[in-house]
Amino acid sequence: MANKYKNDQWVQIEGIFDIRQMGGNKVPLIIEPILKPAEKPPFPYLF
Repeated sequence: MANKYKNDQWVQIEGIFDIRQMGGNKVPLIIEPILKPAEKPPFPYLF
């Protein structure tokens, strides 16, 4: 899936957000992700 997109290309991701235990740590995970190309948003980063 990752080979389909170029470095620094914006994508929209849809899926189910979950928190899972991995190696004793809680990590965010998107289950069954669907990726779509997207335009760069006017304000690309949250502060």
